[in-house]
Amino acid sequence: MSNLRQVHRFRDQAVAGVKWRPTWFVDKGPSLRVCCLCRMIPKKILVLPCGHLLCQTCPATSPRGSGGRCPLDREPFEESKCGCYELPMRAMNAFKVYCWNETHGCEYEGTMEDMLRHYETECGFHSVECLRCGKAVLHKELAEHYVSGCSVAGSTARLEKTPSESRALTLGDVTSAFEEMKSLLNDSNINGLLSVFPSQVNALAEQVRKQESTLAEITRGVGERVRSRVAQVAASTSSATSQRVDHFAGLPRDVLQGTQKTSSQDFPRHFIELYYPSTGYCRLSLITSLPTTRA
Repeated sequence: MSNLRQVHRFRDQAVAGVKWRPTWFVDKGPSLRVCCLCRMIPKKILVLPCGHLLCQTCPATSPRGSGGRCPLDREPFEESKCGCYELPMRAMNAFKVYCWNETHGCEYEGTMEDMLRHYETECGFHSVECLRCGKAVLHKELAEHYVSGCSVAGSTARLEKTPSESRALTLGDVTSAFEEMKSLLNDSNINGLLSVFPSQVNALAEQVRKQESTLAEITRGVGERVRSRVAQVAASTSSATSQRVDHFAGLPRDVLQGTQKTSSQDFPRHFIELYYPSTGYCRLSLITSLPTTRA
């Protein structure tokens, strides 16, 4: 019973609840129904020309896809030359096995047909974990285990163990990270990094020089545009001033003299609103009111 080769699992069976469960046979297992590699008992078994039995999942398919190769002896085979046998339901139900709780103390032996019913409704050896100490305890004995004070020994030991386990895990992580850093900082890597640094610095300096040159060109362009715009504004202002002076050049002498006198004495602020050179007509408009008294 303790031999690992006597532990089997069923797969692809129609009976619910028995698939993939580790199962021990009371009598010698059905060797002609067991995969020689994974120890599964499938619904269908392949018999290779080399004599090995394999489930349909285990054969290694060849690159050509025309056949396979036995994973146990590496002998090639063609599927058309393999035998294929199906396990009848009545044969599977007749296998005599131990209860799945046999490791917890159950001594029940029965057929596969009866085992699922026993396990789900009759077996009293199902185990659970104690929430206080974490120990696996039979469900029927959990209350007594808890009342007996499992926390005095089990919980204390658990609490004492947990920090050390955590420290071990943390130290392991730190050690692993340290070793990784050491491998990255070995002489060859440092030399490689040092050989790369000068070229990277030179490339960075070249980029800075290009940026400075581009900035100087932009500054010159902006300065030229500003100077050109200032010259245009100055020329426009000079032209407008000349045009205004030309208007006054056509006024009669007595009008100009009167304007000067008026401007300095009676009309501190005024402007020429209308002037017609053909007729000599001129109209002045006041900006400020006349003074009521003379100084």
